Amino acid sequence: TTYVGHPALARFPLRPVVPEQGPVLLLPGSREGELRRHLPLMRAVAEQLAGHRRVTGFVLPTPRSLEALVRAEVDGWSAPVDVVTGEERKAQAFRDGIAAAAVTGTVTLELALAGVPMATTYVADKGQAKRWVQYKVKFASLPNTILDRDLVPEVLQVEPRPEALVGEVRRLLDDRPMADVQLAGFGEIRVLM
Repeated sequence: TTYVGHPALARFPLRPVVPEQGPVLLLPGSREGELRRHLPLMRAVAEQLAGHRRVTGFVLPTPRSLEALVRAEVDGWSAPVDVVTGEERKAQAFRDGIAAAAVTGTVTLELALAGVPMATTYVADKGQAKRWVQYKVKFASLPNTILDRDLVPEVLQVEPRPEALVGEVRRLLDDRPMADVQLAGFGEIRVLM
């Protein structure tokens, strides 16, 4: 096998620093089943962190095919969420975001390459959770897998516990050294890729 690069390297340039204030990014997945399982977690993040001194709002990038579904869901939340579609709007959100709550998957690599501190999550069904144990899955998020260490928090669940994800995102907002450690690791990922 010959590795020739990754398109996300060009699409998401690494920021040198995280802004003091800005939006928190909510990334619940790109398939309907993922949305169903993860939108309640994202709602908790938005509603419980809406008054945080560093948070100016929430941005939820989603594919156009799911835009109507996502807009209908977030319309009932007490914290306003800006739902955006398209690669340029997503890239802008990544440039502005001060932290992210993200479902494990490709988006965690994109966030890392862009330099957005994150807490990751996944709500698995019992069969998936059993396979994680069976195959001794060490990490679920790509940044941790690439570096083979625990860089970004992973909140892996069978029964959704929003408070766990909210707590990890709050730690990122309150603990700048924790976010700086992530940024240093994201730089290592960029060099490796």
